[in-house]
Amino acid sequence: MILRNRRRVAEKLLVSCEVRVHRILINFPTNIGDTILALPSLDLIKGSYPQAKITAIATSNTQDFLKRHYFLDEVVLYNKQWPLREKIRFCLSLKNKYQLIVDFKNSLLPIILGVKRRTPFIRRKRFFSKIHSKDRYINLVAHLLKEKRVKKGEFFLEEGEKKKWDSLELNKAIFVATSSRSSLKVYPQENLREVIASLSKKFLIVLIGEKEEKDYYQGVSLFNNIINLVGQTTIFDIYYLLKKFALLLLSVDTSILHLGSYLNVPIVALFGPTSHFQFGPWSDKSLVLFNKEIKCRPCELSTCKFNYECMRGINPQDVVKAVLELGI
Repeated sequence: MILRNRRRVAEKLLVSCEVRVHRILINFPTNIGDTILALPSLDLIKGSYPQAKITAIATSNTQDFLKRHYFLDEVVLYNKQWPLREKIRFCLSLKNKYQLIVDFKNSLLPIILGVKRRTPFIRRKRFFSKIHSKDRYINLVAHLLKEKRVKKGEFFLEEGEKKKWDSLELNKAIFVATSSRSSLKVYPQENLREVIASLSKKFLIVLIGEKEEKDYYQGVSLFNNIINLVGQTTIFDIYYLLKKFALLLLSVDTSILHLGSYLNVPIVALFGPTSHFQFGPWSDKSLVLFNKEIKCRPCELSTCKFNYECMRGINPQDVVKAVLELGI
């Protein structure tokens, strides 16, 4: 009887403790790609603490992106280039405000702020272990979850923005994002030309990417059945387009790939120097293609002495076959 009463008291204390979590601080990764990989963890956190107000710490790269997320009540900017005095002032401004802290950067911030309910500080080697980055972030927050209930997040778009894209009638299109800021990740233009020449006979193809990538897509934009939106979209536009119109996404390792995975769009992913085990698609329907003849991949390097052979060696016909194999 005494043991049973103690258990009831402990359960009541636990519940009362959890109720006190009404403000949560989340330190998001530095770039948009990694931030998208952290979104499934944000969904779990909001699912466990639906009434809590969430503040996000963002960089200049992610600030505008996070400001449009419905789950985030406040976004504050942090710059690692600030002088020490400014960093101290920033930490003091966060002191005694939050009952739970999630730190996707694996910094000392949760310890500095003295919050007991927090993600642990993990040695760098263990933090960057060889599991998918999305799962690494989920593992980081797992012990903080009351229950693994997913509350799917959304990004805010103006009605005018939605109507603009709706007017194009892009239903059941294949979206293509095979360029990248890193030249090592880019699928060669001549290979892409073969892929598009084949797929455009059967499907509507939508090209997406940054304005700096216009020249890359020049050779395929003149095929029939092509909509060229390169340089005309924001990440929020791409979010809406993929969510509403994508039959499939053909992509290299970019933030667009991660966004497509988050939206559970069928994906054919082309991987070269980076690891598909850590950064590959996680959609229910996805295929990863890479050059199996190259033993040096994934090298994770910023330069290549083998003429980008890991990407060049991905056969265009294999890409077309993979697209058709997904059952679209």
